Amino acid sequence: MKKFLALFLLVPSICAFGADWPVWRGVSADGVSTEKGWKPAGIKKKLWERRVGKGYSAISVVGDKIYTLGNIKGEDNVLCLDAATGKVVWTFKYASPGKGGYAGPKATPVVCDGRVYTLSDGGLAHCLDAATGRKIWSADLSTFGVKPPTWRCAGSPLVVGGTVYFNVGDHGVALRCKDGKKLWASPGVGGYATPVLLSRGKSAYLAIFAKTALKIVNPATGKELAAAPWKTKYDVNAADPVIVPPNGLFVTSGYGKAGALFRFNGKSLAKAWENKSVKSQFSSPVFKGGCIFGVDGHTGQKNAALVCLDAASGKERWRDSSLGYGSFIFADGKIIYLNDRGVLTIGGVDASGFKKIISERVLKGGGKCWTMPVLANKLLYCRGSNGKLVCLDLR
Repeated sequence: MKKFLALFLLVPSICAFGADWPVWRGVSADGVSTEKGWKPAGIKKKLWERRVGKGYSAISVVGDKIYTLGNIKGEDNVLCLDAATGKVVWTFKYASPGKGGYAGPKATPVVCDGRVYTLSDGGLAHCLDAATGRKIWSADLSTFGVKPPTWRCAGSPLVVGGTVYFNVGDHGVALRCKDGKKLWASPGVGGYATPVLLSRGKSAYLAIFAKTALKIVNPATGKELAAAPWKTKYDVNAADPVIVPPNGLFVTSGYGKAGALFRFNGKSLAKAWENKSVKSQFSSPVFKGGCIFGVDGHTGQKNAALVCLDAASGKERWRDSSLGYGSFIFADGKIIYLNDRGVLTIGGVDASGFKKIISERVLKGGGKCWTMPVLANKLLYCRGSNGKLVCLDLR
């Protein structure tokens, strides 16, 4: 386990360079960018726009290349684009007809050590060469007894050292990065969130927001170590668990459920507090400066709000109902917030609330704008469900 944790600590240096955004929710997988010196007024300056296919996959960025997924005429397209121009560098395609509503891939590619890892909504995993798009291996996770949930697989891959993890099945699946060989698997139906890696002392653990519970798993063996029941209507446990130091995990879900902070001591989960101030359908919260920032509400809900909670007590500090339901990241002390109608708002936060700096509708006609905005190398990427992708110049 000590060796495993050491590998985890090396992951950022392997997967990221400079101001890249190589994985879902950024280098530290927490929704926080370290970029400084970018200009909010740049949201009015569109550098380029293109169609990338239907879906909800966000953008991953390494150097001068960006990566995403979209479905076009029954095929998933893994796309590598030039960050400066939006031109296609390479495309890898595979059959993926999609089933049910909300068509298209929902997971975001992970770019690490010269490879791209992806997951389709039906549970097909791929590993590709990041420079050429050549397939290195593929794995159909359904062969391990995994079944997609109602709205299909949505959690992004998590790469740690030489292992790639997926929130599929009862509490996850682990494959070897080298060749896609199964290391362990848990049959069944999973949740929609991305696995989160956390450490306690000298040990590392996976936090899996599963179908009906928050689960803690040994990443080396797949053994479930602890669980806290968390039942949401339609089994939509979709927002990522958020690490709250020193030993907390915050989870939230919508449909009138709640948000709660659990403490994990390395052996068991204990609920510290629970309230209904943040009931997020799927937008992942962010921990920063002793506070938990999250979206309270559902897509299309007019009074959905951005809420700030005191992380220690769960007490609501403030809420802002002017933004609409959306997803967001932090960068240089500011929040970059994209709502489900394609309106992008940037503002600062202080003890009294959200302070809007600028707002612009950047995805007119973009469909459902549920995908998290991404800032990398002072370029901001926003994507809608119908495949419209825009790059805004914040330099």
